[in-house]
Amino acid sequence: MDDHYSSVLSKELVEWADLIFAMSPDHLFGLKALGAQGKAFLLGAFATDEELEGINGDGDHLAVPDPFGGPDEVYEETFFTLEKYVELAMKRLVGGSGR
Repeated sequence: MDDHYSSVLSKELVEWADLIFAMSPDHLFGLKALGAQGKAFLLGAFATDEELEGINGDGDHLAVPDPFGGPDEVYEETFFTLEKYVELAMKRLVGGSGR
């Protein structure tokens, strides 16, 4: 991961992407403001196939916890949540039941 670095999300990146997953409803709202309607989903909602747009519903129960600045336990919780949601999302994508 030496060559990996973060970057600011832009409208160009949103246009380039086929599918974008957000960790929280606030992130999803920001994605949709950049024009990501129809291709941006709350990761937890997509993974569990729960109908939730993230803007109209609260979606907090499906959000991935933000561990920044928290104790090790919060980082572990975030890891396990991401692991579960990514595995479920991949199964959904491979199974062809994606949106």
